[in-house]
Amino acid sequence: MKSIYNIYILIAIFVFLILFSSKAVNAQEYYEVKVGNGDGILSILRKYQLLDFSCNLDKFLEINNLKRESDLKLGKNYKLPLLIYKYNDISIRSTIDIKDLDAAIRIRDYNYTLLDKNLVKRKFEKSRELLVPYSEMNCRKNRETDSKVTTEKSATTEKGTEDTIKPEKENKKQKDSIINVQYFKQPKGNGLNRYVPLFGSKWATVPLEDNRLENRVFYILTGHGGPDPGAICTDSEPMLCEDEYAYDVSLRLARNLMQHGATVHVIVQDHNDGIRDERYLPCDNDEVTLDGIKIPISQKKRLKQRTNDVNNLYSFYNKKKNVKSQTLIEVHVDSRHSDQRIDVFFSYPKGSKPSEKLANNMQKTFAKKYSQHQSDRGYGGTSGQQNFYVINNSLPTAILVELANIKNSRDHERILNSFNRQALANWMFEAILDTYN
Repeated sequence: MKSIYNIYILIAIFVFLILFSSKAVNAQEYYEVKVGNGDGILSILRKYQLLDFSCNLDKFLEINNLKRESDLKLGKNYKLPLLIYKYNDISIRSTIDIKDLDAAIRIRDYNYTLLDKNLVKRKFEKSRELLVPYSEMNCRKNRETDSKVTTEKSATTEKGTEDTIKPEKENKKQKDSIINVQYFKQPKGNGLNRYVPLFGSKWATVPLEDNRLENRVFYILTGHGGPDPGAICTDSEPMLCEDEYAYDVSLRLARNLMQHGATVHVIVQDHNDGIRDERYLPCDNDEVTLDGIKIPISQKKRLKQRTNDVNNLYSFYNKKKNVKSQTLIEVHVDSRHSDQRIDVFFSYPKGSKPSEKLANNMQKTFAKKYSQHQSDRGYGGTSGQQNFYVINNSLPTAILVELANIKNSRDHERILNSFNRQALANWMFEAILDTYN
């Protein structure tokens, strides 16, 4: 009898060990990564393709005891919302105890993508380390309604070292501040004109030509402004200020977009300038935010302010089912040595395929236009990844445009001539239409 009892004890111990070992095989930990130069919360999540679900961002903050406005410390390890499972050499479904074949395929492909991007060194079948996004196990069911997060950026000028930003809570005032647009019946044509005082008296009436960009939202942002004129050229008489010329092109682009049914927000505004046809645009410092708030002197506060404006609006529109896309276009004029001519070039944040596509389309459009207009030297403008603060920390698809070298006398004609400023806006607009139609 005693021997039978001992056998039962041994069997119980054996079963316990099997269960324990099985549980140990599937023990879950969070995958850790070390922060490198330029890495911020959004950039590091985007690198690992974890920005499709906002719960990944929330989990990242939770497991690292961070707030959304927290900075990541260079060289420190942080946990990603990536669960580590010890692969059982049988199947993904049996490894993580799921029945969904589609989910297993997504997880397999995700691990292969990490391998292709050199973010892991070996196939999970060999390393026996299977990585599963937190969202895959916890928030896939909310796929249709979950807020999609995308993008980030860096600061030393307006374009420069990662300093991650949290979008602030929605501001109702911002929701209602769609460029102070008024509508009135158009006597003939297809129905409605838009009246936008921000464009100035000559250009305030915006005829609605068609609705090709209906339900698409654009954020048009001029670099600098307020206490910061940006790049300047003192060799010219009068002095040239970057923000004035970038602002004029930005307004022209905003007007083009509105003519085709887009919803447009101009993030930095000057209510007494508007679209101007003068050759020389006086420098001033009275630009404000789209809510009429003063632009701070501090560069860091200034960049956070405009990024938060964009992200708050993005979050508001992201809840609307009919919104097809949201896009940020940041416009600058560069500053190089006075002997260096540059062509219009475009930057996009690393890891954002939609931003890359738009920037590349812009570059191709400009190359085509230069060819058509028989430029004396061809076109050398580029499209490439850059770690710039606003576009990297903004949630919409985002690109940054550099129009010219403000210190080069031959580049001046591109921005001083109002016909050329309109051409710049028109060409960018054509690239947008090509991208979204």
